[in-house]
Amino acid sequence: MAKRVRLVLLSFFMALSILSCASRPPPAPGVVPEFPVEEEEPLPSIGEPSGLLLAFDDDYEEVWERYFDLLDRYEAKVTFFVQGDYSTFCAAAVKKGHEIGYHTKSHPNLLKVSRQVFFEETLGGAEALRQQGLPLKSFAYPYGFSEPWMEDALEEHFSIRRGFGATCRIYSVPAIKAGYISSKSIDNIQYKSDAAFEADISAMLMMIQSNGGILPLTTHTITAKADWGISPERLEYLLRTAAELGLKFYRYGDFF
Repeated sequence: MAKRVRLVLLSFFMALSILSCASRPPPAPGVVPEFPVEEEEPLPSIGEPSGLLLAFDDDYEEVWERYFDLLDRYEAKVTFFVQGDYSTFCAAAVKKGHEIGYHTKSHPNLLKVSRQVFFEETLGGAEALRQQGLPLKSFAYPYGFSEPWMEDALEEHFSIRRGFGATCRIYSVPAIKAGYISSKSIDNIQYKSDAAFEADISAMLMMIQSNGGILPLTTHTITAKADWGISPERLEYLLRTAAELGLKFYRYGDFF
């Protein structure tokens, strides 16, 4: 009886998640709108690769490094979108098999800076890291904000550019190779309880296991105390559930 109730509840949450992935609800408080606004891509068909694009943004390098062992335990390879200058963390992450992406020099709202500052923050900052041997195939817009001309300016320099928001989107490999995707926030601020987080994660991961496709997820620091971060317990729940379902963790650069 208990098992049947659990299956019914899980089916219910999966249905809710599918509706979320197929619609565009208003962003959660503090989450910026997503770009570009275009027709939704159909859900990937069965038989396509199933997996996650897990990313961590900003400059929490000392915190991230403390969780390398947790990522190793579940054979999870992730992308760290770093901001600022080159640091020893970059080399340590790459040695562990993770990817370094770029997130500008100082995390400005790119909609509010001059074009000169835009290029200094993006291409200028990236060049310094590339001189240290980092390929930097991927770029994440601060706050998820961008405009079409920015895509035109960056597409020759980064194989993939990433937005950010509250909506779940599942991508086929060809859609990822087109060069722009938007990632769902799984930060603490998005969930009122651990139970809500676990229900949402379980539904999304079971959906991609069943249908195929790649699910981008993004957070920031790793702590229960920050709105824009994920608690260690929630992170391990995500990693463990993905492992149990046989889902692969991809890095952004794996598709290029």
